[in-house]
Amino acid sequence: MSSPPELTPKAINLEIQGANEVDINSLGDLVVDMGDEEIRFHKPIVYQPENPSSEIQNRKLKIDGHYVLRAENQVGFQVAEYDTSKPLVIDPVLSYSTYLGGSGDDFGVPFLDGVAVDATGNAYVIGWTNSTDFPTTPGAFQTTLAPGTCGDPPNTFPCNDAFVAKLNAAGTALVYSTYLGGTGDDFGQSIAVDPAGNAYLSGETNSTDFPTVNPIQGANAGSTDSFVAKLNPAGDALVYSTYLGGSDGDFAPMIEIDPRGNLYAEGFTFSTDFPTTAGAFQTTLSPGTCGTPPDTFPCPDTYVTKLNRHGSRLVYSTYLGGSGGEVCGSQIAVDHAGNVYINGTTNSTDFPTTAGAFQTT
Repeated sequence: MSSPPELTPKAINLEIQGANEVDINSLGDLVVDMGDEEIRFHKPIVYQPENPSSEIQNRKLKIDGHYVLRAENQVGFQVAEYDTSKPLVIDPVLSYSTYLGGSGDDFGVPFLDGVAVDATGNAYVIGWTNSTDFPTTPGAFQTTLAPGTCGDPPNTFPCNDAFVAKLNAAGTALVYSTYLGGTGDDFGQSIAVDPAGNAYLSGETNSTDFPTVNPIQGANAGSTDSFVAKLNPAGDALVYSTYLGGSDGDFAPMIEIDPRGNLYAEGFTFSTDFPTTAGAFQTTLSPGTCGTPPDTFPCPDTYVTKLNRHGSRLVYSTYLGGSGGEVCGSQIAVDHAGNVYINGTTNSTDFPTTAGAFQTT
């Protein structure tokens, strides 16, 4: 950010919304605790252009500066003495930035769930692409886009596959990069990584030939199903991969893992036969009709599902909703005791609430 001479750095105040805690570490980096994830902003570079009329091309005069904490989740800047007749530039350090894609359409996930980072700084990215030349690495699990045509003639185009890519900590090279999909449309939605470097994946697919390994559900049950999968550290083999859905649409699975490697998924479903487990909180889709006659359909419920560490069994699986329709949010978290925390939206007046909760109606 560039501060004109008439504006002092003390007037700049940044509020970081959604953070549990904001702190400054010993290196001067800003550390933002987002619950299950941590975001770091490197100590800013502060400078003044020697010639203000050509700020980019001329020499930069470095000024000492650092973050300061103000009110809760609010951050400002402390800057040493400088020439107040010239603009002052406060520049966050960009570790790296890169394109990732081919000559078709390539999409990332607009939530934190689309990227995971391991303890050594490697970044794991999930999304979807219909580029036949999306960058993959030799020996990766699937190095070519699955053959499939989507759209209606004459406006047809290659169907999408999910992609999974691992970048090294410097952002200078792909450790691995692979497609993941069948001949229909496949969309990668969420990714998590364990200490061993296994990547846990989820998304949506309408492919009948989506790659499965040791599946709980080996076939698409109809329409669009969710999928969950585990990719080994080398990115060249699936540890497990399974469909997860019923005969109607099942969407937007967000995932989290616990220290034992159990996987938790949250999404939403229109299916009356979504797989649930005996004794779960809610084993049937709530009765409710959405849409406008004659185009009506069952209202969706959120689902919450836990798979064991081997991906071989549903530990539990439940609907969660009322008769008006629910859509899951963008986050799921799990604590050390195995309690799951989710968010979402509801139109139901009978959404299940608990006595004494903050808002029960």
